[in-house]
Amino acid sequence: MKLLTKKMAIAVLAWFTLFTLPAQANDLMMARSKLPFAQAETQLKAQIEAHGYTVSSAKRIDIDLVATGMSKGAYRVIQFGKPAEIKKLAAKFPEMIPFLPLQVVIFAEWEETLFVTLSPTFYSKIAAQSDLIPMYTRWAQDLGSILNMMREKGAAY
Repeated sequence: MKLLTKKMAIAVLAWFTLFTLPAQANDLMMARSKLPFAQAETQLKAQIEAHGYTVSSAKRIDIDLVATGMSKGAYRVIQFGKPAEIKKLAAKFPEMIPFLPLQVVIFAEWEETLFVTLSPTFYSKIAAQSDLIPMYTRWAQDLGSILNMMREKGAAY
């Protein structure tokens, strides 16, 4: 298994430092796929939608990295969610706004594509009301399923 390059690790860590609370390694979900980046991004969006979520944006996050001298790469943040859930949660718990919608960082590494996201179970550290735990658990299960599908699609490639 290849290790992350220093530059790619910095890119992923830079994105996650935007969060207001520190995450531990067990708060992250990660997958590696043999799919080329463009195909992986398309398949990720399809899997997200197949799980009943709406993709709200796909943002490049390498623009500032390239400006610092890093070679141009393929880095995106895919944001998604169920609009009614996100709106309701943000209105009731404004401290959750930096974490919404859900996000997956996707980036190319050599001949593979990596997917990294913060596990939704982490959100119970921010808004821990018992009625929210089933939603966080469902989100985590769905993300686990999505990431597993990306691994499988890459294995068949």
